[in-house]
Amino acid sequence: MEKTCFVGVDVGGTKVAAGLVNAEGEIAAQVRIPMVSSGSAEAGLNAVLLAIAQVAPAGDAGISGIGICAPGPLDPTTGIILNPPNVPCWRNFPLADAIRDIHRVSVKVDNDANAAALAETRWGAGRGHQNVLYATIGTGIGTGEIVGKAADNGDALAREILSETTEMLALWLSNMVDLFDPEIIVIGGGAAALLHTFFDQLRARMPQFAVNPRANEVPIVQARYGADAGIAGGAALCA
Repeated sequence: MEKTCFVGVDVGGTKVAAGLVNAEGEIAAQVRIPMVSSGSAEAGLNAVLLAIAQVAPAGDAGISGIGICAPGPLDPTTGIILNPPNVPCWRNFPLADAIRDIHRVSVKVDNDANAAALAETRWGAGRGHQNVLYATIGTGIGTGEIVGKAADNGDALAREILSETTEMLALWLSNMVDLFDPEIIVIGGGAAALLHTFFDQLRARMPQFAVNPRANEVPIVQARYGADAGIAGGAALCA
C-alpha cells in the first residue's frame, strides 16, 4: 500500500494520545491511553508504543512517518528528551531512536507549540499564509476550565477575569506583531475556546498597544485542531 499517512503522538504527564493523519491533515482515527510518567523509562516508552499500535494495527504498512509532541526540554535534532518535569521517567532519553528501532520509518520529535504551529500553517487556520504567528494559550494550573464555565453561566467576576486576560494577551500579541509582522495570528491551546468571544476586544485593543501601523489589519483566528493539536502537530512534523 502506498505510504500516505502519518502517526501523530501527543505525550503528556498523564496521557498519550495518538492519531492516524492523512496527507490533508484529517485525523482518521485516534486513541488516548494513560502515560506511565513516574515509572521506568521503558514503561513510558511502552505506553507510547501501545498508543501507536492501536491507531496503526497494520504496523508500518501505509505509514510514512511518526511525529511526536513530547514534553521539553528536548533536542528536536537528535530526538532526545532531556529533563521534563512532568515526565520524570525520561532523562536524556533517546525517544526518536527508541521508536525508530521498532518502527522502521522516519521519526520526528518536537515540543507541542512548535508542532501545532506547523500543523495550523500546513493544514489549519493559517493555511495559505507564509508568515504565521501561533500562540498556544493553556489553562495554567488547571483552574481555567472552571472560570470558563462560570463565564458561560453569566458570572460577572468570571467575565471580568477573562476580559483582563484578553487585555494582557492584547499587549503581548501587539509586541509580537511589532517584532515579527505576521500575516495572521492563530490562537490555540486549552484556553483558546474560552477567549473566542473576546476576540473582538482583542482586535480593538492591539492597535492601541502596537507600533506597527498595520496591527489592525492582522487577522486573529481560532486554531483548527483544538484539543487534537498535539496529534496533528506530530503528524505535521513528518509531512
